[in-house]
Amino acid sequence: MKKIIVTIGIAVTIMACHSKKETYVIKGAISGVDSGKIIISNFSEDATIADTTDIQNGQFIFTGSVTAPEFFTLYVEDQPGSLTFLLVNDKITITGDVSALQEAVVTGPPMVAEANVLLARRDSILTVARGNFQPEFFEEMENDSTPAARKAEIQALYEQAIARIQAAAAVVQQLYADYVKAHPTSPLSLLLAVSIIDKYTTDELSAMWEAMSVAPALQGNRFLEIIKEYATMPAATVAVGQVAPDFTQNDPDGNPVLFSTIYKKHTLTMIDFWASWCGPCREFNPTLVKLYKKYHPKGLEIVGVSFDGDRESWLKAIAADGLIWPQVSNLQGRQNTVGRLYRIGFIPQNIFVNADGVVLAMQVEGENLDAFLKEQLNGKN
Repeated sequence: MKKIIVTIGIAVTIMACHSKKETYVIKGAISGVDSGKIIISNFSEDATIADTTDIQNGQFIFTGSVTAPEFFTLYVEDQPGSLTFLLVNDKITITGDVSALQEAVVTGPPMVAEANVLLARRDSILTVARGNFQPEFFEEMENDSTPAARKAEIQALYEQAIARIQAAAAVVQQLYADYVKAHPTSPLSLLLAVSIIDKYTTDELSAMWEAMSVAPALQGNRFLEIIKEYATMPAATVAVGQVAPDFTQNDPDGNPVLFSTIYKKHTLTMIDFWASWCGPCREFNPTLVKLYKKYHPKGLEIVGVSFDGDRESWLKAIAADGLIWPQVSNLQGRQNTVGRLYRIGFIPQNIFVNADGVVLAMQVEGENLDAFLKEQLNGKN
């Protein structure tokens, strides 16, 4: 859950600083683990960067280079939790505890500090929105021994939390948009704009492209192409209450699959936009498999639309994650024609339609999916 204006240093000074650096050095200290593997990855499809190094006496070091500032995820092998941080070609330090990696302290040049502030504000906004609702409440609701009154109480708490989270998500998007507006040619702004690209109209993205494409600090930045790509996309054709656009795409065996032939046979059909290279997608797949097995007998179907570009990677991910529902792809990565038709700017993302193809919901967050499916399929045999 799937961002408040902050005091910023002078962007030109930041750019000048980074333009002189060609490599990064990350030095870290993680308590609670003396040895093991630690990984950083940008989980990118078209310019994947992933590196692994050893933890020795709780210390580690990474060296390398990035062509442009980019958000990376750091995690310890075989340990839960992760840390998101902005990686730039400069000196960065990370200190924290393996039991709470998301709270690790990241220090570096001004742009990294600004990203830290934005990420911290985002996390604070969403934490407040979640309130006292806990994921364990879902298990309590599933328990036959839980009194009906308690189940009703949990359901009410869930609905209240969802309303708060939806409002908070809009605040986070505005937080990012405000930063982009205040710093229109910053590499950090470019990253933020891409992360909320669905918020912008085609005209707004065209204006953004015109300004960013000539900014000296952004020359050669591969994220510019994403802005350009979405600036030229057709207007969104998908909305709740409207019939979803039909499409045909091939399954792993090369057989064409017509979407409407699937949703007409089921009470509820989910389009799952994902890819083998998408970390959050792969992390959620085991949960999605469990939900599919639980709700498929009640009328749920899923159609996976992959943003993969490599057939072998796609097939390996399907097999490794045990994805047993229909899968399609044109193996064109982000250029997937279904993704463009539905104007999908990020993954994972989902869209739900009923047996008439009418869109019921879009982007139901992972931790809310079970409750949503229960609501839609309640009482179905």
